[in-house]
Amino acid sequence: MKTFEINTKKNKRKHLLKTAVLATLGSSAALLALNFGLSELTARNGQHVRDYYQFMAEVSQPNIDYKTAYFNPTSQYTGTFHVDQTKDIAGIEVPYETLELPYSLRPLFGGGGQSSGGYSDKKGTATYTYGGGYKMPHFFNTAYQYKGESYHQLTQDISLLPQMSGQAVEMAVTFDKPYTFEEIAELVPNNLKINWYWIGTQSNNNTAGLNRDLFGFEGDPDTPSSYQQQQEDEKNTKGMTAEEIETYYKDRVGQKTTSAREGFANSYSFFVAYLNQVLNKGWLGSTYGGPDGEQMSTSKDVETYLKANPDAQTAKFAGVILTGRAENFSSLEKADWIFGSNIGHHVQIQPYHTLDVE
Repeated sequence: MKTFEINTKKNKRKHLLKTAVLATLGSSAALLALNFGLSELTARNGQHVRDYYQFMAEVSQPNIDYKTAYFNPTSQYTGTFHVDQTKDIAGIEVPYETLELPYSLRPLFGGGGQSSGGYSDKKGTATYTYGGGYKMPHFFNTAYQYKGESYHQLTQDISLLPQMSGQAVEMAVTFDKPYTFEEIAELVPNNLKINWYWIGTQSNNNTAGLNRDLFGFEGDPDTPSSYQQQQEDEKNTKGMTAEEIETYYKDRVGQKTTSAREGFANSYSFFVAYLNQVLNKGWLGSTYGGPDGEQMSTSKDVETYLKANPDAQTAKFAGVILTGRAENFSSLEKADWIFGSNIGHHVQIQPYHTLDVE
């Protein structure tokens, strides 16, 4: 009898131990599964932030490019998408603000980082980035009445350039009315570089204070194929080996566009495609002029532009970013097709610099 009781107690202890071990293993497995799931969610949100930046970089951010971009985890479930940005001033690559976009368990889109905003001077004629104090170019709305009480004033900064001899300058030029690609090419001297085309606004809002919500694109005249062609190529080469892909593109190696007009049209097709994707993702939601955006809604503004400008040959633009030697802007000082001009980034030209335009 005593032996039976001892065995019974031993069996109970074994059962309890087994149950405890299984419970511990079950809890550990559940925690591991939860941890994995949360880590995957964080990673996906980080990818979303990266996609947001890359898409927006294609349709906004006047003359801003990025040198390096990478994820910087700050904990298991948080981090930032780090971007080292640059600007092209007549072919001189100069540093610009570093951008830090946060991500975590919660999806985050939109602003963030130092370069998404800026502060203005007392006169309302200049805006600077918060981090490095780089000057940001202003574009103006011809439909807005720039009066003394306006926070941001209309400027004619080209007249200041004789005081900046020896510097390469970025200049935002707003036209008196929208012009096509070919018309702009006729207006702009060959010794100045067109870095970026601004689509303008359909609203009455003062656009001089905007930075992130200025929409446009580089307009590269050397773009070899259209967005539609690229999509077709990706479809046709899917599943091919490296050798088969090389054969597929063999006839196009070194191929250039037949004209700047064709290259610009190809570039515009990418811009339209990306702009539509940004709209469809709901990433354009800023409003200005009141709680209902009476003066300006970025999504409505962009939709209106796309409907009115479906074709690159007839599409019109409200302004451009020009870069070049300060001295080369002299012929534009009294141009009647310029509504306003505002200096952006600039750099002292050094003997080792090579400019794209002279």
